[in-house]
Amino acid sequence: MPLLAQHGYDYLELSVDGLLKPTEDEAAFKVALARLQAGPLPCLALNCLLPGSMKVVGPAVDGAALQRHVRTVCTRAQRAGVPIVVFGSGGARTVPDGFERARAFTQLRAFCLMLGQTAAAHHVTIAVEPLRRRECNLLTTITETAALVRAVHHPAIRLLVDAFHWSQENETTDAIIANADLIVHTHIATTAHRKAPGSEDCDFGAFFAALRAAHYHGTMSIEADLNTASESLPRALALLSVLSERGVGAAEFKV
Repeated sequence: MPLLAQHGYDYLELSVDGLLKPTEDEAAFKVALARLQAGPLPCLALNCLLPGSMKVVGPAVDGAALQRHVRTVCTRAQRAGVPIVVFGSGGARTVPDGFERARAFTQLRAFCLMLGQTAAAHHVTIAVEPLRRRECNLLTTITETAALVRAVHHPAIRLLVDAFHWSQENETTDAIIANADLIVHTHIATTAHRKAPGSEDCDFGAFFAALRAAHYHGTMSIEADLNTASESLPRALALLSVLSERGVGAAEFKV
């Protein structure tokens, strides 16, 4: 965290398990929260809402366990001052072989409705993340994920756009622009090896052009292999500041 602050980043995105400790007791959460609060940066987003073992689709869904987990996550996120929780969790939402996809979508919609209601009660917004097909087999494109968000129709359930997954799935800029009203958070990494911007050749021009056309002014987290952080962090921020057409000091594009 001190290194990020030194290079001009504004916030952290951590994991749900790393900060909120939803499977552990209150004492474990207080220790993690104290570490965050002692540092120079806030945490404005958390990813990995669910462990892969906690299914939201298929024959092994435990609704009561999901409700308990979501309630703990949202309660602790509010206490930690974290406004956005990312719902990627590819293992949790992968449709088992032979299971009807339409039924899986219905299960996922029901889960997201419960999730939205709980999140809203704690002033948290859920950003549903499309994941590439190598990571799951449901919600693999912006278009498909946006359809779920619209079907849930809850203000606390919004859309995340991830440059890496978007490019891996060869999606168009139109998918971003068409769903501009839903986008609440973004991720970025290079296409080839999922590194920080500036660490290898990657053309982000179309991605940023789409975000500008969508009038997006929210947060962006680098979700990537940083390798040597002392070198990759300043290089990434400088590049993203240019791409966003803002000065480095005012950049909103962070790790």
